Amino acid sequence: MAVAKRRYCVLYALLAGSGLRVSEALGLELSRHLSADCSIIYVRQQRSKKGSGIVPYPKSDAGFRDVDLDPALASLVRNYIDSRKGGFLFETSGGLPMSSRNIMRDSLHPVLKKMGRETAGFHIFRRFRESILQMSEARTLLIDSWMGHANAEMSGRYGKQLLKNVQWRQGWAAKVGLGFPIPPEREPWMDKSGQVHAHEELARVPA
Repeated sequence: MAVAKRRYCVLYALLAGSGLRVSEALGLELSRHLSADCSIIYVRQQRSKKGSGIVPYPKSDAGFRDVDLDPALASLVRNYIDSRKGGFLFETSGGLPMSSRNIMRDSLHPVLKKMGRETAGFHIFRRFRESILQMSEARTLLIDSWMGHANAEMSGRYGKQLLKNVQWRQGWAAKVGLGFPIPPEREPWMDKSGQVHAHEELARVPA
């Protein structure tokens, strides 16, 4: 566990608990890419690595996917969103998607340094989730779907039928779990404008 400021806590928890690429997470829009209860993430686009624009498709065809969240993680995301109705899940004060480069500079690398770890990128969270899934008894079909890996079985009739079964998918999301504790939910996360409060308390997140 590493210490991170609250404004990055939810992002790190989401990355480690979902396997999303950071560009996918930073491209999430509240009105389009989350289910009403935040239990499902709809990956349909990503933040551009250049500038602050949005690329209207993920990294690959397999990247178009629905990712089911553990109930505790879904609750954390709901609490973070609070009363906001639009905009990006992780946005700047100007309403733009946050920059992974800035987050790495301002938070991730300093946290890793404080932990005595080698400098690394956001792929550490994705690798962590992959390891948790591979240690579980979840079907490879489901793991590949959540992670955005190509799998020939997904295009078959049987595979499609399974992946359309939301109750089955979410049951496995809860059964697999996260592999780390969710930080305590404290109110309020944000003010009424949807911006993070200036006093950013410390919370523990996986790294």
